[in-house]
Amino acid sequence: MTTGRVLRGNTSSVADAEFGPAGRTVVTAGADQTARVFDTGSGVELAVLPARSVEHAAADAPGPEAFSSGDLETQSAAFSRDGSHIVTAPRYGAPVVWSMRACARRIAAARRSGTLPVRCGPGLELDRDTLDYHRISNAVFSPSASSVAAATTHGVSLVQTRSGRLLTELLAGRSTTHVAFSRLGRYLAVAAPDGTTRVYEVGRCGTGRGCRPHRVALLPRVRGALYSVSFNPDATLLATGGSDRIVRVWDWRRGRQLQLGGHTSNVRSVSFDGSGTYLVSAGTDGTTVVWKIARKHGKLGGQLLEVLRMHADRVRSAAFAPGRSTTLLTASDDGTARIYSCDLCRPLDDVKRMAERRLRAAELPAVWLKRDGPKR
Repeated sequence: MTTGRVLRGNTSSVADAEFGPAGRTVVTAGADQTARVFDTGSGVELAVLPARSVEHAAADAPGPEAFSSGDLETQSAAFSRDGSHIVTAPRYGAPVVWSMRACARRIAAARRSGTLPVRCGPGLELDRDTLDYHRISNAVFSPSASSVAAATTHGVSLVQTRSGRLLTELLAGRSTTHVAFSRLGRYLAVAAPDGTTRVYEVGRCGTGRGCRPHRVALLPRVRGALYSVSFNPDATLLATGGSDRIVRVWDWRRGRQLQLGGHTSNVRSVSFDGSGTYLVSAGTDGTTVVWKIARKHGKLGGQLLEVLRMHADRVRSAAFAPGRSTTLLTASDDGTARIYSCDLCRPLDDVKRMAERRLRAAELPAVWLKRDGPKR
């Protein structure tokens, strides 16, 4: 494991951090009421997306001044798959969509003048037909970016991105904690504080052909609240994490589960890499744990590869870089996000060669000293 790069800009806890689709940028969500965009290679802060810089399509929608500072803490931030937009979720209110094409022009001008970071916005608040403002845990784009799903204390809202129109609600009146789309957008997984996970088929939502999601799976209830859910790339497996400190990998169609114990406190985030071979989890115990997931003859197996302690406080989110299972991104209550490598997240032969190179490098100074040292 190498320490990598520290992303500093948020002035308080960082609740979420996500890579852009090409891995060249990162967006963070902070308790300082902002989302911030960073250059992955240099760690330079490029842009600030302030929660109070929002357009409200509904004339009688409450403005930012109607909310306290705590209400506007940014809970999550995520790119659309093509990188053209970011969706953020304030603690209370509605999801907000930001144009990164407009922001990119400001960033380019500021690079030339040396005035980074820039302030981007205003963002456009979604769900404009509904004035029931609930607490939001996270909001994500569908893979096509035609819709946004938001987990709230009163169910899941599916909103059309372009019009801001509410398409449908799932679990209306019931609290939810996290939502995640499958890679192709056919399925939506919903985690809840009552320990349940549901999977819905939502493939047509946002396409203009009607949105009539139906539940295809209800997984066995686990003890305690669930805080995170994530599909593997082919949507055959589903990972969950929650207050019972256990990471679970589900063959969700069959209801079978693999339990992975490595955290000593709440598991706040779970995420697969692009190959589905590796899984990363983040906990309030301050650790990030990397697992290798295998499936053989219909049976699931898991191996703990690394336990990383890179932050000075609780780790709130963890994710792999797109297409690179060796690069991790984490966000923490210590006010930072970090990018670093997972040395063991690679084929065994590559790990052996890396270890041999390090051993040779460690031996070289001793050889030089022996050869070049003073003669007695």
